[in-house]
Amino acid sequence: MNYNNKIFGILHKNSESWHKKLLRKSKNYFPYFSVSLLSLLVVLFFWTTYNDKPKFITSVITMDIKNIVDSLNKIDKECNILSIENECNYVDFLNVEKFSGSEVGCLNLAFPKNWAGPYLSLNPTLQGKLYEIIKRKDGNYVLPGRGVKLPNNLIVGKDFDYYSADLASIDKMLADGGQLNYKGTPLGAKLTFEVGDWGREELRSKTTYDINQMLLEFNKAIPFTYNQTTTQAKI
Repeated sequence: MNYNNKIFGILHKNSESWHKKLLRKSKNYFPYFSVSLLSLLVVLFFWTTYNDKPKFITSVITMDIKNIVDSLNKIDKECNILSIENECNYVDFLNVEKFSGSEVGCLNLAFPKNWAGPYLSLNPTLQGKLYEIIKRKDGNYVLPGRGVKLPNNLIVGKDFDYYSADLASIDKMLADGGQLNYKGTPLGAKLTFEVGDWGREELRSKTTYDINQMLLEFNKAIPFTYNQTTTQAKI
């Protein structure tokens, strides 16, 4: 028994000594281990970011385009867009709160007093470039601005250009395989409302009503005028 106790005592002491040595070594090497693990995580982060960069840019463009199109739809509904000034226009007016006249940015409005801006707190940009409204015969489009590098590695205005009306239609560029499409996701949008359609039916109805009211008042006044003239003639 005494022999066994001695053996257990020796093993116990050795285990305690081994544990203490391990703890000391772990404390000494822990900073190196932490730095190595942190460096590995940073490398993985940048590697993942680099590989997912096209997807990230695509999601940013999609979100920005949606916000711009939604804002323009609200403006047309509330103010009625009569015209868009130029063939190429910067979207630099959505953060405007008040303005004078009927024009704001590139838009000419039928009812500017109905402006309810700002529609966005900041005008969206990509790579420091404003988005643009491109006016073409086949429609009006919201697209990334000149100089922007798209997720398909094409640069707007350098590798392709949508500013010339002689080029392929923008609808084709937005379709699968087009310059403005990344893996099935369009990198722009066509405006669906009709520019210049400023509620003519409502205006026509209001005008007709006003004319009818004026004629009724005129007809009512005719007998009185006739009677007054007749009375004066008799006198």
